[in-house]
Amino acid sequence: MQRLLLVIALLFTVGIVWYMYSSEYVGYMYNLNTASYEYLSSSKKHLTFVSVSVDEDMKKSFGKFAHRGVKVIVGPPLSSDGEKIIPYLKKYKMISLSATISSDDLLNSGYIYSLSPSNSIYISSLMEVLKNVGSRNILLVLDPTNVKYSDEFKTILNNYTGQSVYYYNQESLSGFDLGSYDTALLTVSFKYAIDIINQLRKANPEMRIIGTDSLLNSDLITFGGKNSEGMLILYPLEYTEYPEVFLIDECVEILENHRFISSEQFRRFLDNSVVELSKEKVFFNSGSVKRNVYLYQVSDGQFKMIAKW
Repeated sequence: MQRLLLVIALLFTVGIVWYMYSSEYVGYMYNLNTASYEYLSSSKKHLTFVSVSVDEDMKKSFGKFAHRGVKVIVGPPLSSDGEKIIPYLKKYKMISLSATISSDDLLNSGYIYSLSPSNSIYISSLMEVLKNVGSRNILLVLDPTNVKYSDEFKTILNNYTGQSVYYYNQESLSGFDLGSYDTALLTVSFKYAIDIINQLRKANPEMRIIGTDSLLNSDLITFGGKNSEGMLILYPLEYTEYPEVFLIDECVEILENHRFISSEQFRRFLDNSVVELSKEKVFFNSGSVKRNVYLYQVSDGQFKMIAKW
């Protein structure tokens, strides 16, 4: 009997140690072009991150994750980054929880979850906005560094007259009669958006400019100045000064409040739970998180919410 109790105690101890080790380390993938890198130095959370850049060798990065027993990765931020890691998530049986990936294709993979709604949800809201503002001829300006994300917005042109273009620099728009478009839809980051807005306003001061979630940043107003006034932007949160950081913090909050010893356990949790965050409750269905989408307008140098779905 004593030997049996000793074996049980030993197994219990090993189980506890295995549980603590397996769930202690969380992967973190950042992109130097987004606030995801800055989050590492500003976070006040208590998770033990194993952090790597999306520009590092993926084979080595995932070997590093596997060595530390990582089951869940926070990030990466961009859909183009997510596309690169899918094969490794499958190979190492890991799950990615991203703050901002929204590609329908990736979110339907079963290996990437996000706290941002899918592109199909954004596009549904955008179609309503375009209808309400009376858009007829649209210029769709796409981000060549995040093709996986941007390309899914091309479906809008199935319903509207218009053209799409990848924006690399100011020359990218030189072959277009910018004054002929009544609406421009931008999926680029706010850094590129400022130059684009200046070009569009010069060609047509009355053009309606609508941005997706990648544009919501205070620098858009700071550096865009009067040319940013009147812009419309969609985002899945009530405005905060650092929106991407807030969404990353929500990802970390989920992992701080729950322990997961396998990717399957984490997947079941997300697929079958209402997840309570600091400001709202969300759930996942058909590859996308279900939460509000907000429409903001730049007015008097501020992001002002004018609608939500």
